[in-house]
Amino acid sequence: MSNLDMFNAYNEALIAGDFEAVFKTMADDIIWHQPGKNKLSGKIVGKEVLGAHLASFGASTNGTFRVLTNWVSR
Repeated sequence: MSNLDMFNAYNEALIAGDFEAVFKTMADDIIWHQPGKNKLSGKIVGKEVLGAHLASFGASTNGTFRVLTNWVSR
């Protein structure tokens, strides 16, 4: 799979809210940097830890968290 194919698979799954498919595009030892200066920001290491971290977004926002993207690839 090319880098572009991988990006498109990630992006399409993200837009669809299919986080199982999103996580299939990630390495087990992913390093995720969440910007900001709040309880959700920081460096997250590992796919399982990231899953729990992202799941906390829903709880922290009373279920209003949504992913919006305007990425385009060619």
